[in-house]
Amino acid sequence: MIKASLVTNEDHPSRQTPRSHVHKLMGRNCTEEGVCILPLTQNNTASFQNLGILFVGKKEVPDILFKRKLSQMERIRDLERMVSSGTRTGTLISGMFP
Repeated sequence: MIKASLVTNEDHPSRQTPRSHVHKLMGRNCTEEGVCILPLTQNNTASFQNLGILFVGKKEVPDILFKRKLSQMERIRDLERMVSSGTRTGTLISGMFP
């Protein structure tokens, strides 16, 4: 599987890890959060077609960023629970972070 989403490092160009962008990708294989997921083909490629960008108004930005931060914190808590319980996390980790 391959995931695509919008990210930015605009605030801090020297930052190694980009942050989620407030705008969202839209398309047939995209979630409401703007993450698009496709399976890889036999030759390990994926083709996202007919993608669009949903622009978010300034009034909605704080609420969207807050919800995304909560979601990220929940994924981290779930991962910590799996690690502490001894669950094998190899393939689970890659699916937890967009």
